[in-house]
Amino acid sequence: MPQRITERRRFWYETGTACISMIDNPNPSKYQVAADMAKKLGYAESYIRSCIAYANAVNLLEVICPGIIPYLLTGLPRLSMERTIALAKMPHHKIMEILNLVKKRDVSALDMLPNRAELRNNSAKRSVTPVKRPVLSASKMQIKSTPAYDPEALVQSLVFTIPSWVRTMTRTAMGSDYNAISFAVRFDLRQNLLKLTEAAQHMLAIMEETDHEQ
Repeated sequence: MPQRITERRRFWYETGTACISMIDNPNPSKYQVAADMAKKLGYAESYIRSCIAYANAVNLLEVICPGIIPYLLTGLPRLSMERTIALAKMPHHKIMEILNLVKKRDVSALDMLPNRAELRNNSAKRSVTPVKRPVLSASKMQIKSTPAYDPEALVQSLVFTIPSWVRTMTRTAMGSDYNAISFAVRFDLRQNLLKLTEAAQHMLAIMEETDHEQ
């Protein structure tokens, strides 16, 4: 797969993820965050909002099929931003069917997704009324919808997402006025950072133990 496509998808995902982390703050709205990020990066605000939608879609697909992020960011060449967002809106069983093909890098997955013209038409006809998607019970899910086990999938997912966390944390550390932040927010941040540090140290210990056994 061309490197520029992988880099573009990473940019979409990391930019959207950075914006989502800012939206979690109680003050700025999605539109304000997108406007600020667009100004900093020199892109159109609508483009940044699309990056946010893309990151949300990728994160949802990761919840549905753990370990899928690396395949979405480096997989099929024509798995565009719009198609990925459309995929996340499909029924659960259809998502699983397509993601199984994506993991195999099977181009037939693209035939099950709307093309550019269909996406454009759907956008023009989109209703303001949300559509409730059917959810299949576990008993009705087909066996073939269960993804094949990949021992590296979860680790690869972390490899792709941790750099985004690091950049967000560094940017927040450098750009925040901690004197203006309430004690409660600082306390919550400290607790979560300690949990993150503990989880990282635990994972490093497991890896060191495994390295010694090999």
